[in-house]
Amino acid sequence: AFALVALGSGIRWGELMAASIVMSIPAILVFSFSQRLLVRGLSEGAVGFTLTLRAVLTGAGFALLGRWHGWHFKRALVAAPIALMLPVIVALAFAGAAWHFALGFALVGLLMAWAYNNSIFYGASGAPDRDRRMNVHEALLTAGQFAGSAAGGLVYQAASMRAVFLALALLLAAGLAAQVLLAARGRGEAVRT
Repeated sequence: AFALVALGSGIRWGELMAASIVMSIPAILVFSFSQRLLVRGLSEGAVGFTLTLRAVLTGAGFALLGRWHGWHFKRALVAAPIALMLPVIVALAFAGAAWHFALGFALVGLLMAWAYNNSIFYGASGAPDRDRRMNVHEALLTAGQFAGSAAGGLVYQAASMRAVFLALALLLAAGLAAQVLLAARGRGEAVRT
């Protein structure tokens, strides 16, 4: 996938990659979460409800963002879903009741929709090579989900679910910092590049 990246082409690949990598992190939660709650004795129905709630709110987020275009080309909002997701992930590390997880995952679902819309929109917007950009985007998402799921499972086995959530928070913080730095560096450039 990286061979597709044409450096020096005026494409803001750094921001696209940072958004793509950050977006894959919350997907890890789905797999680790199910195991943790089933091990803790919550019913399969409670786990299923929580994951369904996350999926429904992700879909609702996509529908809302597809109708409302006020977020388009507003650089200040690019990192917002990650900044908002960070405290939710930290809170999930210390959650104790099923409703805490349901609320946290509902918020993660909504914020995942926003972050994914950002990465797709800004990855393809105004670009003559949309297909190449989206190939890189989706390859990075897939690689992040694979590596993240494996790493999350190893952290869970070696430590705890709390450690998984806190590791995710650190990864989100690193991705957020990268997005903010790259956005600050590109302030003088057109947003549509």
